[in-house]
Amino acid sequence: MISGDTSQALPPTDAWELRFDWILSVFMWLAFVFGVALANAADIRPTTLVWSAGVTGLYATILQVMPRQARRQQWVGELVALIGIGVAIWSISITNGIDSPFLIFLAVPTVYASGVLGFRTGIETAILSTAGLMFVATSLGQSMFGTQTLQAGFLYVLISVTFAQGRRLVSEGQVRQDELIAENAAAQQRMTRLATAHNLLTSLGDLATVSELNPMSVGDAALRDLAAAVPFARGVVSITGEDGYTVVAERGPEDALGTPLSYTVSLGERTLGRLELWQSPETSITHHQELILETLRPLALAFDNIVLLREIARRAVVEERTRVARDLHDNIGPGLASIGLGIDMAMMDTSTSEGGIRHLDSLRSNVAMLVQAVRETVEDLRSPTLESLSDHAHSLGYDIGSPGPALSIELRERRTPPTAVASEIKAIIAEAVRNAVNHAQATTITIHGDADATEGTVMITDDGLGFDPAKRPAGHYGLIGMKERATSIGGSVSLDSAPGRGTTVTVTWKVDAS
Repeated sequence: MISGDTSQALPPTDAWELRFDWILSVFMWLAFVFGVALANAADIRPTTLVWSAGVTGLYATILQVMPRQARRQQWVGELVALIGIGVAIWSISITNGIDSPFLIFLAVPTVYASGVLGFRTGIETAILSTAGLMFVATSLGQSMFGTQTLQAGFLYVLISVTFAQGRRLVSEGQVRQDELIAENAAAQQRMTRLATAHNLLTSLGDLATVSELNPMSVGDAALRDLAAAVPFARGVVSITGEDGYTVVAERGPEDALGTPLSYTVSLGERTLGRLELWQSPETSITHHQELILETLRPLALAFDNIVLLREIARRAVVEERTRVARDLHDNIGPGLASIGLGIDMAMMDTSTSEGGIRHLDSLRSNVAMLVQAVRETVEDLRSPTLESLSDHAHSLGYDIGSPGPALSIELRERRTPPTAVASEIKAIIAEAVRNAVNHAQATTITIHGDADATEGTVMITDDGLGFDPAKRPAGHYGLIGMKERATSIGGSVSLDSAPGRGTTVTVTWKVDAS
């Protein structure tokens, strides 16, 4: 019967559909009023006029109140068009056939089918309307191919073509408008992603110029800039280490609900870290995937640079330590041994006076001490434990994690102290940081000072509660332990604190080069 034509369906909320409803309603009711008025003037019997007006009016009312979504369904639209043709043909047949005042009402199903269902359905409706009109004319003894019949058929086809083509043009315009809107939205999303990535790169650049770039500051910057564009409830940034992932930054409450969305921070095939984001119950972040992935790129570059710089520094230290150890072992050590042997030979000379022998014996003792110092230095340089004080301070930052206090490291370390000395200093720093985290309720901890192979001063300062050093609580031996460690390396530990103004622990040492 009437075949489907849904290729040019208009969007359900298109403004043109509302306008077409108005055009259809005006045309339909004008055709109805025109038919009733002409029928009354044509001296048609009142009973016939009431029936024809009642049926056509009922059809117009039903079409008027029918839900828009229902009229747009293909099979419903075809049925409505067929019923309209039947109603109009029936009214024409009882009101003088081809001379019926309801002849124009027969165009209503064609207008509806063309505007709502498309060109092909509209043409088929116009042809069926013309065929029905010819059938009525023949059954009433009128000319099937008379002028009025052909004119009416041509009018129906013309109406169908006009409305269908108008519908097609509007549909194509709407599709193009939707495409432009989608392209504009995509462009805005790209600009948002670029802006977020640019902000993060700017933040990382600022961090690199004002302080030492470290994973904690990088992670905080990434979460801060990402939060400005993505409405996540909680975010966690972790960096990859030897023992798995280590949390370096957090943002948002720890009691966020649900399972986080996990994103890998990677560069090529190397995994450098992980970003976890929790969604809030009110908002979703799934449509921000491209923006999040765009943010991960500068984060991966920053993590990679941190790892690369530390690896380069570590290798440089290893190579330099190896070179110095080799020089001491191969050149200075044998030279000192040769001097010691020469002194021994001089001491065995019987012509040497007793005072000279005592002097040579003193020189021999000094040479022996130098040889022992060289051996200890070589042992230190060959030690597999290569972690500097700065590396140790950063590792404490990983252990603190988030949402613990922020750790600022401003330690100028020219040469790492000997292993035995460095291990005690590291333990003192760790104890001071642990006290600030566990007892002081500090928000910021700063490790600063100067360190060299033979001497140095390191201060651990926090902005916590502070306390009166003269009233240390019983059972707390942390400060005693720090002082004992400092004494074992010939150093000292001092404490500066007061209630409400934080605490500063200062460790000072000087290695006896002799």
